[in-house]
Amino acid sequence: MRIPLDEEQEFLGALAELFDARGAVAHTRTNAELPRMWNTELWAEMTAMGVADLASDGEIGALMALAEATGAQPALVPALTSAVIVPTLMAAVDGGEQTDGDWAVALDEAGGLATADFTVTPDGLLEADISRVLYGAWAHKLLLIDAATRGLWEVRLDEPGVTVAPRQSLDPTMPIADVELRGVRARQLAAGSEQVEAAIVSATRLATAWVGAAEVATAQRLLDMAVAYARTRVQFGMAIAERQAIKHKCADMLMVVESARSALWSVLSNVNDDAALALLRVASGRALDLTAQQSLQIHGGIGFTWEHDLHFLFRRATVSRHLFGSDESHYATIMNAALEKA
Repeated sequence: MRIPLDEEQEFLGALAELFDARGAVAHTRTNAELPRMWNTELWAEMTAMGVADLASDGEIGALMALAEATGAQPALVPALTSAVIVPTLMAAVDGGEQTDGDWAVALDEAGGLATADFTVTPDGLLEADISRVLYGAWAHKLLLIDAATRGLWEVRLDEPGVTVAPRQSLDPTMPIADVELRGVRARQLAAGSEQVEAAIVSATRLATAWVGAAEVATAQRLLDMAVAYARTRVQFGMAIAERQAIKHKCADMLMVVESARSALWSVLSNVNDDAALALLRVASGRALDLTAQQSLQIHGGIGFTWEHDLHFLFRRATVSRHLFGSDESHYATIMNAALEKA
């Protein structure tokens, strides 16, 4: 993705080195079918690097660098919730809250932040059935948005009365679970207010940008893998990279990846611009779709094997397209912005 700022480039380099040193993708391959086996050691080191403080410190470029690292190397870490969404929501909590650790949040059918319908017993205990909890199988804490009051609540997932049922997820690095609360102790962090509403909007915008940045990084990684393989794969006495059809596929992928990167740079200057965010997600989604398809085509059968990294990126590409807005909603946002300026 090549974030165009020196400090962010250094941070990205440090993250990439950490992922390589800890064998992030190899760990994902080994533990992908074990829903509770996330990479605790890697996440602890990332937390020590300050990733959970980036959002509250307003370090948008560094957050996008984090998105690139996780987009290029699928790792079993809860970065989207614990480094992006929850710290942004916590800005609405009086006195501030420590956001260290691992968090889960509920998603709605459109892949955005969901509210939860729950009841509070006279003893102050929660009763609820919550679907589509992102990182629910890993996390120790769940942040809920009350559908009735729009307040924020914290639930510890190791409390008595909590039942977590992991779902089978296409992308093992984005696990989903259903959570049942039966007489569970919880803590209200903030009552519904304009400040909480603003935090929800900010968290949605930042998560949208983060997912778009990760998509650009995944698309770039898919392109790089396709080019590297085409240069070494020999058929009929020549590298397949010398064939015109392969050259055109790689050129087409490069074009959409560079277009998406340009849209990302626009978002870096103003993450609150809804039209720019929508344009990023349209461009990053287009790049992701094409690179996932063409990279698999260039690799052939080897790209589908469990031992190859490509299928993890393909899974990420498929799931990511369903997070924080559809193409239709993004196109509508762009069109409405254009009409307002007309």
